[in-house]
Amino acid sequence: MGKHLIRINDLEKQEIEGLLKRARFFQKYSEQQPLDSGKFQHRFVANLFLEPSTRTRFSFEVAEKRLGVQVLNLQFSMSSLQKGETLYDTLKTLESQGVEAVVIRLTEEGILQPLSEKLSLKIINAGEGKREHPTQALLDLY
Repeated sequence: MGKHLIRINDLEKQEIEGLLKRARFFQKYSEQQPLDSGKFQHRFVANLFLEPSTRTRFSFEVAEKRLGVQVLNLQFSMSSLQKGETLYDTLKTLESQGVEAVVIRLTEEGILQPLSEKLSLKIINAGEGKREHPTQALLDLY
């Protein structure tokens, strides 16, 4: 399932161009006919939004569902994070259950890069404080 997406500067120009090309393909293809979601139906992605978000959260969830991915939405108030479990432990649990990627939005900065070095599940940064928001940068480029 690719690599982590933590910072936009981690991507080479060719990778950014490839992502934008793929986005154009999916947009055009989905306008003509529904996507064949069977390819991803047994894959799991978790959305973990630790700060309020409407547009970003729903944009990811709609895209994931259009691809046919099994989506797990974790709510901070209903998770063990609320009881003091570390973000690493939560992600490690998801990884052990077969979750392949996690979309994370949080207020703290500088947390995702160290986590990405300890986990095999892929981290997609949906906003890390005021510091990094690579998916928004890709959307702006698109």
